[in-house]
Amino acid sequence: GLAPIASGLAVELMVSMLQGSNFSSSSAPHQIRGNVSSFSILKMEESEPFVHCTACSDVILNDFASRGNDLINNVCCSSSGTDYLEELSGLSAFKAKVDDAYLDEDGLDWDDDE
Repeated sequence: GLAPIASGLAVELMVSMLQGSNFSSSSAPHQIRGNVSSFSILKMEESEPFVHCTACSDVILNDFASRGNDLINNVCCSSSGTDYLEELSGLSAFKAKVDDAYLDEDGLDWDDDE
């Protein structure tokens, strides 16, 4: 699958941040788009960070600044760390709102009435 590609990209992002002159979330691209058929990657350097990002949103960064390792412990010790981060960042509520707006009980709502 795509897991090895995703993990490779995560390592590249971490290394680029660590080796950069300004170690911050702003030094890393906030969107990466890739083409598997040509093995090419496009880094979107000029894009705005996603407001509900589980890595660099203001809520996550502020919580980490105030709680430090307690935040990391909560993520690692929870039954599902991703659920914890999604709740904290507001991503869960955002996904539910999108689902309510665009999905019906059978899946996608294909009506063009709206």
